[in-house]
Amino acid sequence: MAEETKDKIKYKLLKFIDLSGFKVFDPPVRLAFGEDPKKQTSEIGKFIILPILFVSLCLLSWHIIAPTHKTKSGAVPTPGKILNAYGDNIRLSEREEEKEDDFLAAGQERRDRLTFVEKAIPELEAKAARLQKLSVEAQKQGEKIINDKIAPLKAKLDPLKAKHKAAKAARKAAVANMAATVAAKQANPEDSIKLAIAHAEKAEAESEAEKILNDQVNAIRNDPPESMNDAKIAANSAADEVQHFKKRFDVLTKENKEIKRTALLAKIAEDEAALASSIDPAVIARKTKSISTNRKKLEKEDQKFAKNKTLGFQTIRSLATVFVGFLIAAAVAIPVGIMCGLNKIVMACLTPIISIFRPVSPVVWLLIFQIVVGAFFLPDPASHPLFITLNQNEFFASSWIEFGNPLAYLQTDAAMIFSACTVAMCALWP
Repeated sequence: MAEETKDKIKYKLLKFIDLSGFKVFDPPVRLAFGEDPKKQTSEIGKFIILPILFVSLCLLSWHIIAPTHKTKSGAVPTPGKILNAYGDNIRLSEREEEKEDDFLAAGQERRDRLTFVEKAIPELEAKAARLQKLSVEAQKQGEKIINDKIAPLKAKLDPLKAKHKAAKAARKAAVANMAATVAAKQANPEDSIKLAIAHAEKAEAESEAEKILNDQVNAIRNDPPESMNDAKIAANSAADEVQHFKKRFDVLTKENKEIKRTALLAKIAEDEAALASSIDPAVIARKTKSISTNRKKLEKEDQKFAKNKTLGFQTIRSLATVFVGFLIAAAVAIPVGIMCGLNKIVMACLTPIISIFRPVSPVVWLLIFQIVVGAFFLPDPASHPLFITLNQNEFFASSWIEFGNPLAYLQTDAAMIFSACTVAMCALWP
């Protein structure tokens, strides 16, 4: 009985692996259930261990070669720097989430957050000042190292420039003398031309000699010591953290939703009191308008924090756009393909259309949709009923999704529709 249960679990796992396409996990599952250990160990070695070793070798090669390969923008970043950049983007996303939570916090939660931020700012400022001081010292040490490396080259370059400058002045004088001699008919004009050509060649050779030394100097300047860059990055990171907490303080004390609502209620009460006691028609009109405007603001319960669109959000939105585009393409292509397969007349009718649209560039499709499809969302795409329905309708919200309505989270708008339709057209004509 236990053996039958074991087999059922095994075959369910193998079926799931087969359906999901992760065949690489087939040998570990079979090995875990004791099926032909020698064969499964061999399969694991060939299809899991060897690929891991190969990828590790590629990363190691990248780590070694990248710093030696210089471009106009500097050295190619190593895997470690890419990982650090990824961490920076994660922190940016987390900071935007923190500011949004600060905006929505109310009551004791807002006060607790404010206390934490007020306590953290002096500590972060002290840390930033210390790191800035270390960065300045590292910059000085780095400049000294760079200048020491450049000094031998400068010792060659400066006398060379002085020598070339003197030679240039001598050539200029020789050209003037030759010109006077030619003007006095004591020399052939051809001699003057030959002299000018010779001088130009010498000037080019001198310029090339200076360029070689200048390139070496610039190469040293463009490759500062790692300690110099690391100290600067650490100082900038600490300064960014200070700015982030100061922004959080502003949000909690000035831009918070609860504070704005309280301020509006206080303003309305003040205007109502002034309206009740005033007999001046101008004051009554002004206060009436102010009360009406502020009451409308209070009715807007869906006020949201204006978050920056981080790289993570843009990536998710792009993937969602491509997914929607493929869904549109499938909704169009599958029925049309079935009709073409079942009816030769339909196939004959659609073949010219397919032949015409297949070569169209994705860039052109995007322009076409901006013009044609964009006409449906005029005059104001942001207030179009379709986007209001998609972004505000609770029908699309799911309790298991942290951000509720995914369409509202992705900020569905006309640009997203254009891009999705472009992906759909590209997917229709493979």
